[in-house]
Amino acid sequence: MKTRQSKRLHNQNVGKIKPVHLHNNEETTMSKYLYYAGYVILAALTLFFCWMFCLRWGVFGAKVDWISQHSVIPDYFRKQFYETGNLFPEFAMNLGGGQNIYNYSYYGLYSPLFLLSYALPFVKMSTYVIVMEMLCLMASVLLLYLWLNRKGFGRAVSFAVAVIFLLAGPMICQSYSQIMFVNYMPFLILAMMGVDRYFEKRRSGLLAVSTFLMIMTSFYFSIGGMLALVIYGIHCYGRKLEEKNERATVKGFLCEGVRFLLPMIFAVLASGVLLVPTALALIGRSSGESSGGSANAESLSVLLGSGNATKILKGLFFPQLRLSGVFYSPYGLGFGTLMLTVLVATMFRRRWSDRVMSWIIAIVASVPVFVYILNGGLYLRDKALIPLIPLFCYMLAMYLKKVSCEEFSWGGCIPYVVTMELIYIGRNQEGMVNLWSFLMTESQIMFGCYLATGVIKEVWRKRRKTIWRIRGTVLILAGSMAVFLAVFDNQYAKEKQEMLDTTFYKQVIDSKITDAIQTATDEAKKDGGFYRTVQLGTDDENAANLNRVWNTDQYISSIYSSSYNKTYQNFRKDTFGLEQPYRNFLMQSEESNPIYARFMGEKYIVTKSKMKGVRLLGKSGEWKIYENESAASIIYGTSQVMSEKNYDKLDYPYNQTTLLQKAVVPESATKQTDSIEAVDNLHNAVLRFGENSCISEADGGYHIFAKKDTKVKAEIVSQIDINSVNTVNTENAGENTNVANETKTDSGNRVLLLRFKVKNLKPSKDLTIWVDGNRNKLSAKQRVYYNDNTTFTYAVALEGDENQVEVTFSKGKYNLSDVEAYIATLPGTELYESEFLQNSTKTKGNVIAGNLTMQKSGYLITSIPYDSGFKIQVDGKNVKSEKVNTAFLGCKMKAGEHDIVITYHAPGMAAGKVMSFVGMMGFLILSVLEHVDTKK
Repeated sequence: MKTRQSKRLHNQNVGKIKPVHLHNNEETTMSKYLYYAGYVILAALTLFFCWMFCLRWGVFGAKVDWISQHSVIPDYFRKQFYETGNLFPEFAMNLGGGQNIYNYSYYGLYSPLFLLSYALPFVKMSTYVIVMEMLCLMASVLLLYLWLNRKGFGRAVSFAVAVIFLLAGPMICQSYSQIMFVNYMPFLILAMMGVDRYFEKRRSGLLAVSTFLMIMTSFYFSIGGMLALVIYGIHCYGRKLEEKNERATVKGFLCEGVRFLLPMIFAVLASGVLLVPTALALIGRSSGESSGGSANAESLSVLLGSGNATKILKGLFFPQLRLSGVFYSPYGLGFGTLMLTVLVATMFRRRWSDRVMSWIIAIVASVPVFVYILNGGLYLRDKALIPLIPLFCYMLAMYLKKVSCEEFSWGGCIPYVVTMELIYIGRNQEGMVNLWSFLMTESQIMFGCYLATGVIKEVWRKRRKTIWRIRGTVLILAGSMAVFLAVFDNQYAKEKQEMLDTTFYKQVIDSKITDAIQTATDEAKKDGGFYRTVQLGTDDENAANLNRVWNTDQYISSIYSSSYNKTYQNFRKDTFGLEQPYRNFLMQSEESNPIYARFMGEKYIVTKSKMKGVRLLGKSGEWKIYENESAASIIYGTSQVMSEKNYDKLDYPYNQTTLLQKAVVPESATKQTDSIEAVDNLHNAVLRFGENSCISEADGGYHIFAKKDTKVKAEIVSQIDINSVNTVNTENAGENTNVANETKTDSGNRVLLLRFKVKNLKPSKDLTIWVDGNRNKLSAKQRVYYNDNTTFTYAVALEGDENQVEVTFSKGKYNLSDVEAYIATLPGTELYESEFLQNSTKTKGNVIAGNLTMQKSGYLITSIPYDSGFKIQVDGKNVKSEKVNTAFLGCKMKAGEHDIVITYHAPGMAAGKVMSFVGMMGFLILSVLEHVDTKK
């Protein structure tokens, strides 16, 4: 109760206080203007830096993954939705020969960011992705600014940290490249705000919903995102106890932990429709039961460079100084040296909640097993730490506030000294050799900036300008770090030039090709035909089109995905021995290989180039439409089969050519199975190179030393005419075959088959050889997705009596050995006895329907990669599916007319839907309980 004297003093001061209140109101209004101005400026800075680091050189998209995966696979999801109306697809018949659609789920199958595009059919997906990613980046920056302001760090600190967040290595770079690395950030930051709301109001709705959206947007990085939420939750729990002056107990921590984790658990369960089928697709590689394969390391010994189990365990669990993952990397945290200083300083702060948070982060970042787990057990790559960026920014905000508000302390110099020592210790690490001197210089400059803050504080302390002490400190420390980040980001973008050239981008997405593809697919469907239509161009164009289909009637055999049908991948790479034109083994391209194209049913080719061995069907503008009249139907019936056991005995090139004469089945079905016939007119040949200084004979092969890409004409010479010095003899074709040496051939079916081994004498550089435009590449040893393509195989169509090809050797130094060359005239179409006629009305989504009339009892053969998820019905009855041609779907068939229905169900789909229902119901129950608890 106030005394009379205090009341009197209060009444006396009322008049004096009023002007102050008016001043405070003006200051509050100005403060609001400045606060909202921060959002406007940050939005403008986001657009400016997007232009500075990308748009001034090209499109806001990258050359490889963005144009061939992130902008086209979501477009396929949308196309299939428009055709089927099914929001939960299971099969991607149009891609990769026919794949479990969950092999592509990483690319936004259920991402809320892409689902929004379903309501915008008039907007090109590539355009949508560009705008969406820029808005997503902007939203992330603005949400971080909002979050830090709500945490009480003030406008200056919050603004400065938001700018540093924007300039962190991955944020802009990955927004136009590997977009899944960062596009979940808005939901992660919202979830951080949800953690605050949980501890303040005991309401978990925002946390649960944001976590769910984060998982659906990028399930791979949501693992690290949920770890970040748990770490931040532990910190907030500690802060809450500190404010109440209470001590932490094991029981209290566990009880609170379980309650805190419940909304996140329900979010994971609600994501079951995505997570369960995706998980089964991924683990199918090791079990062999599903379609999944992935870019996985074969073993920990390979991964860690050790064959010793003890060393492997030590390598996994012993802390390592992984500085390359912290500093200036778009594939790591991507900060400057100040962030390491902040981490060290936070590890020794007074508040135990701050110390625990920083120590957990340090352990996660330095102990390899955690990075390995966050990478889903695939590899040790620092990109898994990207979800920790908001936590680092939070620690930076705490540090800046502490330094700016407290008096200068010489003890604050210690973290800077420790940072310099750590950089020196790690100077010989991979990725640090050329960077450490720059980092050392930067850390010394940041140390100088810290000392300068002491001077700033003293100057403004005397003038009693507290606000300028804060702003000056923030400007010196955060401003210097932002400058370093901006300079590095600009230099990285300038040197790497990963962004798409505008002209090339327009060529790739040119809608004029739609008419040509439509003409080809209409022709393919004529009279119930079931064939593939491919688009061929330059090597760069083929890379951009690896997953591109222009309509849902276009079927392609190429695939580029981090998860894939392992059986199909092995067939292409090992069984058939297809060309590998790209350094990344995951990039399985459409090829000009006439044998493979015929085998896979690639009847229609759309290209601007002239094609050999096929018929020009028509033109659409500058696009030519070719027809391969000998191509197999995607599904056909035949009685001409051979056993897989006999097929496995065949050497090159019969492992390829025999597939045009016989269908390979698991067991004997007819007497024909045991006979192996050679392709007519297959005979040995050699290549005679013209004189060139880059080629010399060496050890029965060739030594290549090209100072630049060098083109050489090579004459194809039959074995009986070999007399030249520049000729290398080839070995006999095989013991179990009868090879005819006739030279008379039929125009249009004549093919040069060529194979040789390559040894790169400069393994740190890629090696490429073209034969008549058909490319094979051996990637540099240090490539993450090293293709191991040490045997180059080619099949080149020859026109008429053509006896010359153009060979291009890339710059480098390498040896060619075990050269084999053959000339073959491909057989007719006798193998394809019964053509499948599709029902175009019923064939959509995960269903293929039609009819087939078997002339004789035999096998239904498809060029659809085998998967245990298939169910085949013949005349309404289930039949046993089998693996034919070593990698494809098939089954036994009796003579007669049959109705065929092939249905695919993604393994785990039903269980995933149940799991999602349980998760949603659990969240609803939790929300009701929290609402009741809050009222009480």
